[in-house]
Amino acid sequence: MHQVSRMVDSITLSWSQPDQPNGVILDYELQYYEKVSRRDMSFTNTVTVPNLKAGTIYVFQVRARTVAGYGRYSGKMYFQTMTEAEYQTSIQEKLPLIIGSSAAGLVFLIALVVIILGSFGKKKQERFKQVS
Repeated sequence: MHQVSRMVDSITLSWSQPDQPNGVILDYELQYYEKVSRRDMSFTNTVTVPNLKAGTIYVFQVRARTVAGYGRYSGKMYFQTMTEAEYQTSIQEKLPLIIGSSAAGLVFLIALVVIILGSFGKKKQERFKQVS
């Protein structure tokens, strides 16, 4: 199992299929808990677990279900949601990329409009010369 991404209130996890499953895997059951509570959920092999507490470590275990029933749970994996400060920092780090991408898109659109208008202008000039 590995962490795909994390936010302040969610973690996205993914895992590989077992090497030798006991039949076709129908789905997986994910068990996770903060030391006080425990929850079980059924998913495919990638899941985003929402509504988690910021900056909190959670314990995750997964098991597969086939027509023969459930297998054993995996070993315990520990993942932590982002703190509010980490989230703000990640947004600030992405801001130049977002602004740069937006600016590049705007430049592309302006260039496209200039090219289109330029081709229409040439066609008008050619028609005007033919009439004269």
